[in-house]
Amino acid sequence: MRDEKIDRYINSFYCLADGLFIQRFYYDQERYSTKIKDAWNVFWLGIKKE
Repeated sequence: MRDEKIDRYINSFYCLADGLFIQRFYYDQERYSTKIKDAWNVFWLGIKKE
């Protein structure tokens, strides 16, 4: 992972998780699963070390 303060990772992850939690109530399971995979892939690309 990139060299950042752990609090930045924690805060970002919780924002991602909170958003996905709310979306669970709006979408069916298949679409929700796709959203989780897409969100995680973009999140990981943003924090991984190059």
